Amino acid sequence: MILLLQYTLIFASVLILVALGGCFAEHSGVINLGLEGIMIMGALGGALTMRYVPNTAPAIVMLLAVIVVSALVGMVYSCLLAVASINFKADQTLVGTALNLLGTAGATVIVKAINTAANPDDVSSIVQYGGAKSALLVSIGSFEFNWFMLVAFIALVFAYVTLYKTRFGLRLMACGEHPQAAASVGINVYKMRWAGVLISGMLGGLGGICYILAGVSEWRFENGVAGFGFLALAVMIFGQWKPGRIALAALLFGLFRALSNVYFGFGFLIEAHGDIERAVFQVRERVRCVNDLGRHERQHVAVQIIHELSVLGGRELVGVELVDACIIEQVARLAEIFGCDGREFAYARIHGIELFARRHAGLRVEHHFFRQFKVGKAADAHHEEFL
Repeated sequence: MILLLQYTLIFASVLILVALGGCFAEHSGVINLGLEGIMIMGALGGALTMRYVPNTAPAIVMLLAVIVVSALVGMVYSCLLAVASINFKADQTLVGTALNLLGTAGATVIVKAINTAANPDDVSSIVQYGGAKSALLVSIGSFEFNWFMLVAFIALVFAYVTLYKTRFGLRLMACGEHPQAAASVGINVYKMRWAGVLISGMLGGLGGICYILAGVSEWRFENGVAGFGFLALAVMIFGQWKPGRIALAALLFGLFRALSNVYFGFGFLIEAHGDIERAVFQVRERVRCVNDLGRHERQHVAVQIIHELSVLGGRELVGVELVDACIIEQVARLAEIFGCDGREFAYARIHGIELFARRHAGLRVEHHFFRQFKVGKAADAHHEEFL
């Protein structure tokens, strides 16, 4: 249970930091879809800081150095979004997607270059920081407290106060909601949007380093951050762009994310996992059987219709329930091969049941319960009703 609480809080801290970053950007009027890439670059800056700062440094120095470098790298990387979207008016969705792709690729290339320079035989994208990581953790009994949990709480309070209690926050939201009105009263919309994107980059970078510290002592940067940037966007939307609700949404998402890591510690979850696997397997096999039977029945129906078309000479009514609508076109083509091209074909739907009907050119049968849905050649232009 303690391990579940620990993972819930650390994953929730990541989501809070990154979602608040996206919240600041969107309140300013810029959609930051590049949070994934910003997280990766912030994680890279923090991991390299832990790698090169001596382990003999005081814990407070290590913590501050990691926070400052991660935040600065995230802010610098987010400048690409600001320049492209604010100054050059580029499409924000495309720029955010490009930042995500560039973040993973750039971090991988940088780490491989550093590792290769240190050891020509090392071409991995792994950064190890096991020794320095202990400076960021405090053991409280069996609970492992991460200082970034406190950072996330401070960021949450900072976001609430900034957005709703300060002149800067109100101007920021005004630029996002109605930039023309904000500009008309003397607010520099460009500067406010730049500020929103830079704050977003700062919080996204902190979220990235917080994520890679969750239980591991090294990180392979070619794996990225496993979609946590997009998950943070979902948390932001689920929380309706309000810091308090974002925190609650992050705790909910973090709980279920933590369950995927520690469910083996709960007996009832292990049993439920086995039951679910068996149920899914049984349902999958049943669906496969139903699909096979449905395919066989459709083939049988096609053969039956074509046989009746060719043998009965078009004097009797044929109505057969069909499962797949596209088989009507197949039957029509095959009917022409069988020499039935002189007849008319009607496709009707009654109470969800699909019927295929044909009649001879000299025989017309009408019924008010049936409405024509699709008619082949030689049909009247107006809607008729066929049985």
